[in-house]
Amino acid sequence: MGSGRRLTVIFLLLALLLPVSGQIPGVISSGPYLLSISVSGLPATCTNGTTYPATATGHYSQSATRNITSVSAWSCNANCSVDSSGNVTITGSPSSNVVATATLQGKSGNQSCTVGPL
Repeated sequence: MGSGRRLTVIFLLLALLLPVSGQIPGVISSGPYLLSISVSGLPATCTNGTTYPATATGHYSQSATRNITSVSAWSCNANCSVDSSGNVTITGSPSSNVVATATLQGKSGNQSCTVGPL
């Protein structure tokens, strides 16, 4: 095999073995992976006794976003309760801070509101 042909083979092998820009070396990915989570749906000032439907949005590599509300694990601080669908019920006293959190694949995002006067 001539030296020119040998170099061509070497370059082809390197092209196959080196990671493509934006990928993690040694990790085979079949699609976008989760980078972060944002939560929306709570107003800045919320009302005690009211239930607000929160939405969790997954922000993925490759600029993809997905609604992950139904597959996230939901939690709340002591001033609210939340069901598995992201429905946040406010239970705090006036001026207390409410924090609703969605978690998936080790990533979390949250949104907060302040309970308004009665």
